[in-house]
Formats: sequence, C-alpha cells, structure tokens
Amino acid sequence: MARGISSATVDYLILGHIAEDLIPQGPTLGGTVAYAGLTARAFGLRVGVVTSAGNELDLSSLAEIEMCVLPARETTRISNIYTPAGRKQVLKSRAEEITLGAVPSAWRGAPIVHLGPIADEVHHDLVMSCASSFLVLTPQGWLRTWDEDGLVSLRNWRVVEGLLPRADAVVLSTEDLRHESAAPTDLSDRCPMLVITDGPGETRVFTDGRESRYRPPPAQLVDPTGAGDIFAAAFAIALKETGDPCFAARLANDLAARSVSRAGLAGVPSVSEVQAARSAVRP
Repeated sequence: MARGISSATVDYLILGHIAEDLIPQGPTLGGTVAYAGLTARAFGLRVGVVTSAGNELDLSSLAEIEMCVLPARETTRISNIYTPAGRKQVLKSRAEEITLGAVPSAWRGAPIVHLGPIADEVHHDLVMSCASSFLVLTPQGWLRTWDEDGLVSLRNWRVVEGLLPRADAVVLSTEDLRHESAAPTDLSDRCPMLVITDGPGETRVFTDGRESRYRPPPAQLVDPTGAGDIFAAAFAIALKETGDPCFAARLANDLAARSVSRAGLAGVPSVSEVQAARSAVRP
C-alpha cells in the first residue's frame, strides 16, 4: 500500500523516482521529482509527487510536498561521476514502475503535470491521460538503458517519438542527446515546444518553426546536479502562467544558474530567489 497519500488537489503534479544520488561526499537525496518538486513549491504551488522508494529512505527534506510513495524493496540509487568527457552514471538499484493506477484520483487533471523519469520508470500511458493538463516532459530517464553492471548508456530519442507531440513543453539537455548531432532539429519538428539546455552554454528554445537562444548568467560551479530539473520546473510554471517562452527561458536560466553554486538540494531556489528572479527578468 502506498504511503503518504493525500485527498487534497494539487497545482503541480510530478511523477518519477526519488533517488539516492551516490557522490564522493556521500549519498544525497535526488531525482527530478525532488529538484523540480521543491522548485515548484518555492513558486508557491501545492505540489504532489507520485514516486516509489524503499521504506528506509528519509524523505523529511520533502516535508512541504504532498507525497504518494509506492512501496519498493529497494530505492533507486545512481552513482554520478563527473569527468572531463561528461557524466558517467551507474544504476545501483531501481524502485518500482509508476502507472496511472498509482495516481490519486484527486490529483488527476492537475493544472500542470510533469513526467520526470530517471530510470525508465514512468509508464508511457501516463502521457495519454494528461489531455486536460499543461504537460511538461523531461524524458531523459526514458532515454537511458543500462547493462548487467548498471552502467548507463543512451538510447536514440525516437523511443519516445510518439509521446512528444502530446506535450506542451519538452525539456532535454545536450548531454541527453550527445551522440545525436541532428536531434534538436528533428525533435523540434515533433514538439509543440522544445527546450535544449547546455549547462553554462546557450539554452535553445524551438517553437513554431523558430529557434531562439538564451545565455544563462555566469555562475560559480559547485554542483551541477539538479540544475536541469530546476530549469524545467521554472520554465513550465512561467510558461503556463504567461505564455511567453522568452520570459520563461530567462527566468529558468537565472534560477538554474544560481543553483549550481550550492551542493545537492541546497541548490533549489528559495521563495526570495524566485521573487528576485521574477523582478530581474520581467516579461
């Protein structure tokens, strides 16, 4: 039986695995749902998370988020190793898959739904069930596969090709597409709105056959983990609120750049940082 179920409605629903990120400093709570969920909470939204994890996982840092946690024998654990050639990941363990039946009925039809798989755990049918919501996809977890030792590699983006047209916004990073130089152009033909982030490099936004580029402000790099998830949540919320992709990209860039100067979940923006970023990049 799932734990933490609430009957209240939510403004921002996000589905995916809470993860334990294994880094040299020790294990830390992570995953798209953690970073994006806390970011949405900083925007003042009521956030609901549907996830799966072992009972031993300490979720106290997510106390302000409504949680529906499906029981699992093991929590998803990922080793993240940053090298000059890019990030190397090893999947150590994986929790249970997430299907539509796991979503509390009161949460279905939330104004914003964010599907954020990290280990191919979110069932594709969930995309089809979000017709009445603003749907944002961060499909990196659907693009990951792994060998018997857990070493993660990338699949071609066409494994999610049929899902993309149903989303209001799709957010990926250049790391997710690093073996496919033509992917941004091909992807943009299938997405109503596509965003490609590139760390400190330019963010590319494709919509209505046009490409716009936005450079994030400079930042002192301490830990890049979660910056893309923070960007995705901020972008989705601002876009839903204003309909202005330029404002959404600038706001999200600002908050993501701030995040990398702090380690782990400490990089999630505060309420005051969200307010400051809103003022700095007014539409």
